[in-house]
Amino acid sequence: MHSSLPALTPSLIKCEWDRYIKDRYNPTVAENALRAAQKIVSDASSGDVLPLTRRCLETLSSQIDRDIPSMRSVPKAYLMDIGSLPPAIASGLFFTASLLVNNLFARTLFGAASLASAYCSSRNKNAQNLLTFPPDIKSFCNDLAVEKRETCPRSVQHVQISLTRQAAYAEEQLMQERDNPLYQPSRPIHKQTKQFITDSAEGTLGPFCFGVSLFQGNTRKMTNGGIIEKASITTAEGTLPIYIFGILDGQNGTAAAQFFKEHFAKTFCAKVENLTDSDIWNGLKLTFVELTKQYTGDDSCTAALAVAVQNNLWIANAGNSRLFLRQHKKTVALSEDALSGSYEHPSNFTRSILNRGGTIQSDEQLTIARSIGKHHKKGLSSRPKITCVPLSTFTRGTELIITSQGIFEQGISSTRQVVARADHNSHLPLSQITTQIVGASYEAGSRANVSALIVRLML
Repeated sequence: MHSSLPALTPSLIKCEWDRYIKDRYNPTVAENALRAAQKIVSDASSGDVLPLTRRCLETLSSQIDRDIPSMRSVPKAYLMDIGSLPPAIASGLFFTASLLVNNLFARTLFGAASLASAYCSSRNKNAQNLLTFPPDIKSFCNDLAVEKRETCPRSVQHVQISLTRQAAYAEEQLMQERDNPLYQPSRPIHKQTKQFITDSAEGTLGPFCFGVSLFQGNTRKMTNGGIIEKASITTAEGTLPIYIFGILDGQNGTAAAQFFKEHFAKTFCAKVENLTDSDIWNGLKLTFVELTKQYTGDDSCTAALAVAVQNNLWIANAGNSRLFLRQHKKTVALSEDALSGSYEHPSNFTRSILNRGGTIQSDEQLTIARSIGKHHKKGLSSRPKITCVPLSTFTRGTELIITSQGIFEQGISSTRQVVARADHNSHLPLSQITTQIVGASYEAGSRANVSALIVRLML
């Protein structure tokens, strides 16, 4: 290796990581990055690797002052030294750099240079197989990249794009759902079914009233739970109340759900410094991530939350529970099931799992892609998917419904059919409506623990 370059070790990479990566993900330079990367790769078929890599590094260096403030301290001589290395080594360095750099422009250029260097070193081999970097270093870099992806706050522009996209995904899932012809929303549940209701309650919390029911299926223990809590956020604008409603679906135990329930409000309120959309969005994301890091148990849970902050209702869903509105006999989806998908039928979470080093299976082995607590499979994340609904949406007769996954498993019912059942029983108290929802899923064939929560804004 070139004598002026220090030995590449995990400790050095960590040092470079801390020094380089301080700017937030910036999607505004994506188009320029892609164009430059395509140019580099296309030139690789007819050019020597040294001018090719030097040109890449010169292009990258020219962007440092303008687009990548966090890289201003990068010695350009260090970058240029890479261009004089043998192609195979340069390829490995470029590949590692592409994992470490958070800025999209730099990452894309490094990735393109890696492939170009590999291509030039052996024209007829698969470039991906020429990245001869030490496996332990590659694994270390991958872990760092995943950690950064989990904990990095996103920009205002990214947040707005994500909110729009997630609302569209939720609506798309609703449109693709199929109703179960055997499910009859208007038929009351049998009296003997009610004996399996482990908890049912209703009450008021601030300007909201609610009803909740938990139903134990053919399981040894009830692992579902709810979170209904008032908390306070203190910002420069003063202190204001927030209201939290949610369903927690325990996986292999109840400890993770209980831990999340006890610590969510305090952790979230501490992370929100301003009441902007991006601050609340990032606060929700990073709260889920932090609580997963803090949890030391061996189980996990999914979490479907609705958090009322000022004039908005923020929806955060990590898992396959569902949140939706019953609005004048209409169904408005607010969340998308976080399932792994398969190679035959990829989901919106498939790429996320693969990017985090995980694997996906067949259609018969779909797994949850997001959860809180212990992740026994690589590729899972605790970052929830988020949508936002103005509370002005809650006209008279509008209700937020949160349900666990068991109500919909194996096509037992659709979201529309659950809304139809709630609508048919709208004359009943809220706790009795939720009892009808969870009891009907059992009678339709579900044997899982199920829960339902209905929230209504009192007008």
